[in-house]
Amino acid sequence: MVREEFIKPIWKDNFSAIAMSSSEEYLPYLSVCLQSLVEHTSKNHNYDIVVFSSAENEECKNVIINYFSCENISIRFFNPKKMLDGVNLNVTHSYFNEACYYRIVAPLVFKQYPKVIFTDIDLIFQEDIKELYSIDLDSYPITATIEPIWKEFIDKNKTICNINIRKYAKDALKLTDIKKYYNTGVVVFNIEEFNKNNYVEQLFDIINNKYLIYQEQDALNCLLS
Repeated sequence: MVREEFIKPIWKDNFSAIAMSSSEEYLPYLSVCLQSLVEHTSKNHNYDIVVFSSAENEECKNVIINYFSCENISIRFFNPKKMLDGVNLNVTHSYFNEACYYRIVAPLVFKQYPKVIFTDIDLIFQEDIKELYSIDLDSYPITATIEPIWKEFIDKNKTICNINIRKYAKDALKLTDIKKYYNTGVVVFNIEEFNKNNYVEQLFDIINNKYLIYQEQDALNCLLS
């Protein structure tokens, strides 16, 4: 059962909604990512930024909020962890964190928005993110880019975590085309389309019933292939 929690838009129009997740230890790197995002914003556009985090360092979070917030930029933190109660947040690599899973509840948290961009924080923005937000998703639930390294894994018949990737793509993830696998480091969610199909609950089922090498990214590929 998903606990009903959501946020409300800061602005009624002329805005882009952006979310990203950060664990406690990644808060300093979050600042670098945000700095690059802010440096490429437009003065005549609004930016509604929400950081999904269960970090308890309120002082650090307040520094980030106070430093980056201004007339057309809102930054706030939201803890989605209790929305994932009962979900198996398995972490397969030391360089992953359960905060990676937070993005899958974004369509519920942003249910009063038309769409939201969710990004990793190991990014440097070089263009205004509003250009990405302006993409017409039509009836597609998400947009993301194809992961080129995955194709290399398939072509070279690689084994990851003692699992053959070709077999994993076909039998576990059930990808329509085993070479077409997208990266969720930057993804745009079509909120209405995602929620009307109850995709979040379906993602929970996938995560709870499959061993996933690349966590929520595998779950999204499995669901939407």
